[in-house]
Amino acid sequence: VELCSKNSDMRPDTVAYNTLIKVWGRSGDEIAGERSEAILNQMLDVYRDGSVDVRPDDVTYNSVIHNVANSNVPDSPHRARRLLEQMKKSYESGIIAVEPNIITYNSVLDAFAKSGRAESAKMAEELLFNIEESSDKGASDIEPDL
Repeated sequence: VELCSKNSDMRPDTVAYNTLIKVWGRSGDEIAGERSEAILNQMLDVYRDGSVDVRPDDVTYNSVIHNVANSNVPDSPHRARRLLEQMKKSYESGIIAVEPNIITYNSVLDAFAKSGRAESAKMAEELLFNIEESSDKGASDIEPDL
């Protein structure tokens, strides 16, 4: 991404950033979640600076949350939940054009499941209740899947 940034004729777009995030996820590196979050933050900065071709989307957030869930660090469930809330706020403020979907919520639930902590079970149950509540209110993108 940095190499492209130095050449004014070749600028990375959302797809390039999303691909980089997915590469980190597949790398197996223990810092993949952390690096993915840093890339998302870089995208947000670039977008806020006026580059409309670098607008984070649902693929961006879902991939970052997935990578955080797979990072197996103790705070990954809280980081995943925080990213979900950040995605909601970004949607509400118009920074991104899509709301969290069932993939987003499943990735956060996965982070809770992988943590193996008792508190995570309660938080996952609360999140599932929120998904069901939103679905009942007509949010078809987040109906619990079986």
